[in-house]
Amino acid sequence: LTRTQARRIEARLRKFAITDGQKDTNVLRAYGRARLYYFIYWSYHTLIRPSTELTGVKWSDVKIIDSKQEKGAKIGMINVRESKTGQPRVCVMPYGQVELITRWHEICCKNNLGKSTDYVFPKFNGERAEATQMGRLLHNKLRLWGEHLTDEGSLIITLYSVARHTSITRRIENGWHIGKVATAAGTSIKQISSFYYEAFVNQNPDKWA
Repeated sequence: LTRTQARRIEARLRKFAITDGQKDTNVLRAYGRARLYYFIYWSYHTLIRPSTELTGVKWSDVKIIDSKQEKGAKIGMINVRESKTGQPRVCVMPYGQVELITRWHEICCKNNLGKSTDYVFPKFNGERAEATQMGRLLHNKLRLWGEHLTDEGSLIITLYSVARHTSITRRIENGWHIGKVATAAGTSIKQISSFYYEAFVNQNPDKWA
């Protein structure tokens, strides 16, 4: 997604899920809206896949620690046990986004879903949520808002588009080394270099000239 479209979608989602969504007197509906927002942006900022990787995380896998470099800053550490590669990995929630953890935990606790043994993104009855269900809700909302196609290329926007592909591209554009991107995303350097080739070229065209 372009930066402009990504900002538009984030603003729409925040209004739908948080600003207006948490005023909804239907508790189940308010919970579902918030879950969609936090699921997307946990994935976006940590590079945990918005799939069984993230739906499998429990609160016991999440901890917040003090930064050793930035005074007063906090870091979220998330143990992903069901990695796509089969090898568990630890993902990091950056300093500025740790509130995504604490605010979502408050909502979960309010709904009796915040115990250490609970899934971080469960159904309202405590069972493991399905990423496909959240993906359908996002798709329906994007169509309603006229944001279901990309500004460039008119490709259909999916949960992966918003939560993962755009996030990986931004890191490349911001100068992350390919190895760091691959490690954070839980994938191979080959996969990153082939799939995000255009982003690397755009990040530093002179390097290729």
